[in-house]
Parts: sequence; C-alpha cells; structure tokens
Amino acid sequence: KENQTVTNVAANRSKATFPGGERAIRDFVRKNVRYPEECKQERNAGRAVVSITVKPDGTLSGFTIKNSSGNKYMDAEALRIARLMPKWTPAADTGKGVEFKYLLNVSFRPGR
Repeated sequence: KENQTVTNVAANRSKATFPGGERAIRDFVRKNVRYPEECKQERNAGRAVVSITVKPDGTLSGFTIKNSSGNKYMDAEALRIARLMPKWTPAADTGKGVEFKYLLNVSFRPGR
C-alpha cells in the first residue's frame, strides 16, 4: 500500500507535503531504512504503518505505530525513519497553517 494522508482535503484546504512529494518519501525511506539485525536470522518480513502529525509550522510530532509489523524491532525502525524526516510544507486551510495527519508505510524484506 502507498503512503497516505488521513485528513480529507476540502477545496480551500491544502494537504501537507514532504519536500519533493510522494516519490521523495519513498526514496527517503528506501535510503534510510535498515533491516533490523535481530530479524536477519529468521529472515522476517513485514510492514509497519506510522501515524505522523505535521504541525502548522511543518515540524513533525506524534509518532505512533498505527499498524504493527508484528515485530518490535521493525516497528522501532519504522519510528526511527519517521523521526529522521525533514520539515514538511504544512497543510493550510484558507491560507492558515493547520495540523495534518499522515500515515507512513515502512516495508521490511530480508536482504535489505
């Protein structure tokens, strides 16, 4: 599944955006994800979904696991990746910055 926004965007409301857009998010995750050492022997695979709040100033907060991968090491790595993200362009409602929820998918496959 692709990464997705949680908040519906009305006509006068813009969504928060990662610098460079959706493709840049996928590239960022791919470059920064580290397959956990603790999972290598069993060759575990999984996907964690992290809920992120983009604040009105574009900073990120509220990092929580929305859907667990089923593995605490993968979940911890997904949270680490989310916390590494740079400041976003904030969402706006009639020109004023507003909070925005985003779901980040981080997939783990053996051999990474």
